[in-house]
Amino acid sequence: MEFTTEVGGINLKNSLQRLLLSFILVIIVLHVQSCTKSKVILQTPRNRERNLPLQLRLSWEFSKNPKDYTFEIFLGEGQELSLFTKVVGQTSVNISDLKPATKYSWQVVVVSKNKRRYESQIWSFETTNPPLKPTNPLPQDGETLIETPTTLTWMCEDPDGDKLTYDLYFGEMGAMQLLASGLSKPEFSLDPDALKSSVTYFWQVVARDDKYAQTDGPIWSFTIISSETTRKEMGNDY
Repeated sequence: MEFTTEVGGINLKNSLQRLLLSFILVIIVLHVQSCTKSKVILQTPRNRERNLPLQLRLSWEFSKNPKDYTFEIFLGEGQELSLFTKVVGQTSVNISDLKPATKYSWQVVVVSKNKRRYESQIWSFETTNPPLKPTNPLPQDGETLIETPTTLTWMCEDPDGDKLTYDLYFGEMGAMQLLASGLSKPEFSLDPDALKSSVTYFWQVVARDDKYAQTDGPIWSFTIISSETTRKEMGNDY
């Protein structure tokens, strides 16, 4: 009887050891699974990146084959996120028409065929500032000229130091048309023979930076009068 009791105790001890070992193995397996859990990692733009263009690409990485998953892209101003689009089997998406000088947040949620979801972190970025308004026009706004001008000039700066180009609109009242686009310098040479005396001309400059932001300048004007008209006006003064 004593031998049987001793053997029974050994069997109980072995059973407890096996149970404990099984429990430890379960913990290890769960830990390994958590370490190898599918992950979605945002790539570009970098978190908190600034002075970004108004058209860009969002990209991310996923630890499994992306072709078997749907990617939900959430985007919003500030911290307000809403579903922007869904893509299947790809790890990037192009976005456009972003607002200048705006902070955006974004997140990617991966959805498997069995509806399991994997969420990325929430990152943010800021878009570029638009150019400042064009100023200091020559001829000056509202100026009356005796001689036909040969050059239009203005000044403009970008708060981020981005490269600027200009579109120039020109014409008589109510008939301004695009005269030149993509000007690299804040100036434009006019054809004096194409301008008429006793006419008021209007012009406007649209400044664009290399990140798709633009600023419309004010509408300026100048009037050309002939030297004969000037002489007559001077004669009337005597």
